[in-house]
Amino acid sequence: MGNFGIQSRLLVLVALAACRAPNPAYHLAMDPIVDAGATDAGATADGRTDAAASTDNRATDAPSATAAMDGPVAAVPPIVKCPADPNLAACFRFEGNLKDESMSDLVCQVSNLAFEAGKDGQALHATEQTRIGLTQSTSLLLQRFTIEVWFRPSALPAPGVRSGLVDNQGVFGMFLMPDGSVVCTSSNQIVTTAPGATPAGTWASLACVSGDATLALWRDGVLVASAAQSTRALPRTSGMVIAGNRIDAFMMGPDPLVGAMDNLRIWKTVRTPAEICAAALNCPP
Repeated sequence: MGNFGIQSRLLVLVALAACRAPNPAYHLAMDPIVDAGATDAGATADGRTDAAASTDNRATDAPSATAAMDGPVAAVPPIVKCPADPNLAACFRFEGNLKDESMSDLVCQVSNLAFEAGKDGQALHATEQTRIGLTQSTSLLLQRFTIEVWFRPSALPAPGVRSGLVDNQGVFGMFLMPDGSVVCTSSNQIVTTAPGATPAGTWASLACVSGDATLALWRDGVLVASAAQSTRALPRTSGMVIAGNRIDAFMMGPDPLVGAMDNLRIWKTVRTPAEICAAALNCPP
């Protein structure tokens, strides 16, 4: 349990928690979870509720399935929002669900999903068993982008291993390294924070910003690394993994994140320093 022994957690008992049901060919297997108190939800033989078994389980503002809770979650309303902005490619606030609140309405494939009290409202509680994938979407094929996310690792990855925050192979990625540094990648460039920048048990706000000529990495609203880059070729298709590593078009690979993640927003534009600072919440003046 580590640092999460004192954290409240909300376990959602469906494989497609608050996401639209994907094509069955892409659906990830999930071990059935039996909840003796969840009879009102009408559990099916495979452990899903009636809502999860429906043809089109579109997200709502509240969790769409019966949930079991072993402690209270954060009661403070979240500050960060998902504006109705066409430049917002994906937006996950993890408020008790895995709903993409952007106009992209991305389709999720998940298993072993849980939530806990976060930096801003609730947060994703990621373990080595958590699997979150988004099916292919042209909205994530981006030359110019800004990825904003809060995260708190419960432990640093072992030597020779990394922990994926978000990965869209051949397009962008963010990874926590064993020395406590964070790496941000575009299709042809890499930037990284200093070692020890993100110790275990500490919340950090990150922004990976890819422009026409520069890839930059911000931590807690402060620019910490940048490198020149050129226009690059992108893959024809794009699918993304959250809290892990994407290894091909349909599969999530190793390198899981063990920790908490909050307010993941992916923009199709280069955000300004003021906007990055605002997303960091505690940005220095």
